[in-house]
Amino acid sequence: MRPSTPDLRRRVIPKAPGPPYEATFADFVQGELVRVLPAEEQIRYVHRQLMDYVVRPDATFITRKVSGQERGEVVTTSDGTALLPSDNAPAWFFHSVMFNNAMPSEPAFADFVRETPTHFFDVAKYQTVNTAGWHVAHILDAKDGNTQWRTWSRGDAMKRFIRNVHPLNIFYVPKTDWQRVGGDPDLIGFVAWFYSNLFPDIWEEFSAVAGTPSLRPDAKSMVLCIGADARNQIRSLPGGAASPNRASWEFVLGARCPRSITAILAAHPEVELRTKKLQAGLTLERFVALGDARYNKTRKSMLEKQAPGDVVRQAEIAFDLIDQWMTKTYTTPSGWTGAIKLLRTTSAEGLDRTQVLDIHGLATAALRVIDGPYSEANKRGIR
Repeated sequence: MRPSTPDLRRRVIPKAPGPPYEATFADFVQGELVRVLPAEEQIRYVHRQLMDYVVRPDATFITRKVSGQERGEVVTTSDGTALLPSDNAPAWFFHSVMFNNAMPSEPAFADFVRETPTHFFDVAKYQTVNTAGWHVAHILDAKDGNTQWRTWSRGDAMKRFIRNVHPLNIFYVPKTDWQRVGGDPDLIGFVAWFYSNLFPDIWEEFSAVAGTPSLRPDAKSMVLCIGADARNQIRSLPGGAASPNRASWEFVLGARCPRSITAILAAHPEVELRTKKLQAGLTLERFVALGDARYNKTRKSMLEKQAPGDVVRQAEIAFDLIDQWMTKTYTTPSGWTGAIKLLRTTSAEGLDRTQVLDIHGLATAALRVIDGPYSEANKRGIR
């Protein structure tokens, strides 16, 4: 297979979640990142081919371009090692080929490497993670600041090549705020830990060549927050701990950014008036019912079916449904009645805090009732 003619549209690459987005590192990796990863057999195949390729005397190493090089033009180090300078295009291309199960046979792999696109423009015609809204991030840096490429040893070049294209050194984050998110050492460490557990056998071989990343399994509950500006930040209760009790108002009001679904409500032409209507006379039961309505009655997929492509109409439908659902009373013992019990003790302070939230903050806080008190009530058997 030649890079100029592969079929890279056999499978549609899932779109990156749009901003604003909030999830724990664990939920992001297991709910979003894994959707974009190539099949396990493709990752294992490419790993094996790369490990065999780097020991070939005639290997050409695709490395990130530094000063004095041109993308796509082979240069040679002082010890005779061939380098093929690139930008991030090879990582895009390798992913697309793996994702479409289109990797060449073993005899053709060396030609595949040498003919891999090295410039963004050359790979723009393909379906890639970039066209699907993802940024390609690296666990171990593909560039380390050493631009004296003529002095690089073969081992240096080999390491840079593996870091540039190996699937276990690459992960994918939404392009929004990609520099901060893709460079977050805590997220990087958690993804590295996830890969090391998913592929423990090949991880050892990979790290022997590329270097050993720091592993951060302890970061799984840290929050990934993308695309929320200060205006839409949700205020947490004063004096809260870094990891609040999930059955508390501190957790409910402690989100770092709003859920993406709130953007639909915000599209209503009278959003401020409708929000104040929700807040007027808000009781604990009505607040819990708001979370119930947002989760079970006004999901994005439900609204899209009722008003395809019309976000304003979707907002109108959602607000009307919420108004109706918030009259609901909870009498049958359930996770909802349990959540009310867990939040009742400090409900006066918590409800006061909801009065200063915009629709993004109010709707997200209500949804977090499900993630926190509702789930905790079910777990503890509180009804």
